[in-house]
Amino acid sequence: MAYIVSLSDGLLNNLFDDNNIIDFIDRCKIKATTLELGEAEKIILNEDVFCIAMHATLKPESVFESHKKYIDVHIVLDGCEKIELLKFDNSLECFESDIDNDYYLYNSDKKVKNIILEPGKAGVFMFEDVHKTGVKAGCDCSNVVKLVVKIKLNLFEKVFHYE
Repeated sequence: MAYIVSLSDGLLNNLFDDNNIIDFIDRCKIKATTLELGEAEKIILNEDVFCIAMHATLKPESVFESHKKYIDVHIVLDGCEKIELLKFDNSLECFESDIDNDYYLYNSDKKVKNIILEPGKAGVFMFEDVHKTGVKAGCDCSNVVKLVVKIKLNLFEKVFHYE
């Protein structure tokens, strides 16, 4: 089940119990704001946590993806992004996968739930949440500066605030 979490007070303490992760995300935020359009950088905390900081152009369309090793936490720092969400079921057909890089790609014509992520909100996508990211939200935003924090499930269950 996907979670949308408000970060309205600007503090990641609403999301995580672990100060090491909070400090890491704060460092990643600083890095993301220095990236030029089209750049992305993978930043590693440890074997359980890493982040992809990016400054990306939003697209009118994308493909669905899911993950099996890591939970995705999307944090938009600037701009707004539409994320389309499907619940995984056996009728979805994976057309590409990479076990080492933990991604599984799908096409689907099924009805989706649309989520708009903007600064002050984080989207948390679990294993069963097939999601399409980087989609233009219909607002004036054409670019997004964001973090995708990847956390292994065993650690995620210990540090995430389920509200």
